[in-house]
Amino acid sequence: MDTSKEYLKMCEKAGEIQRVHQWQEGDCFINPSGFLGFYCGQCSSEYGFYEKSVWLPRQDQLQEMIGGDIQYRWDRCNEFWFDITHSVGSFEQLWLAFVMKEKFNKIWNGEEWVIK
Repeated sequence: MDTSKEYLKMCEKAGEIQRVHQWQEGDCFINPSGFLGFYCGQCSSEYGFYEKSVWLPRQDQLQEMIGGDIQYRWDRCNEFWFDITHSVGSFEQLWLAFVMKEKFNKIWNGEEWVIK
């Protein structure tokens, strides 16, 4: 699981996926005070800080957003890999960039997601 500063920033700025995310048991997040943790449904009402937290999607969650079978996802992402102009530090960063391009026609410029 990528918890690098770059991935945290990429996720935080990906409002399109943050707004529609429904928390699931075990989701990785970082809250405003910098606490990195995993979502616990039993604790959510008790602590209530998840709504201000940034969801850090796992690679499998990002792949599911693309749809299709595993081979389709891999083939599409493989094509994308060769087209991107910036380097990615992890597969989570690659898949998040792919999701944002496929679903929202946005690319990461190092600071924010911009329409291509």
